[in-house]
Amino acid sequence: MFRLIGRMYWFEWHFFSVGILLRSFFQPWKRLGEEKGEKFKLEQWLQATVINTMMRLIGISLRAVILAFSLMVFAVTTLVVALFVSMWCLLPIIILALLVRGVQFVMQ
Repeated sequence: MFRLIGRMYWFEWHFFSVGILLRSFFQPWKRLGEEKGEKFKLEQWLQATVINTMMRLIGISLRAVILAFSLMVFAVTTLVVALFVSMWCLLPIIILALLVRGVQFVMQ
């Protein structure tokens, strides 16, 4: 059972590519950017800097949204796993209690 739970978390980790998103958090989105010219010209340099900064901000914001969504999925999975594990532990007691209650009902 715990092996299955571990596999669920492994799947979610790899489905959302959390490791890759964390490693490339500050990279430009889809490697988009502007190349700086061969000669230094202030206008081209400023244009490339602004575009590269915007692409990095877009990359950070999109990766942050994906990471936040994956964190919510991890939280929901944790709650569902906790519910199922508690039900798994309580199920024998519930079955025994229902069996005793049924015998008491038939005996009356």
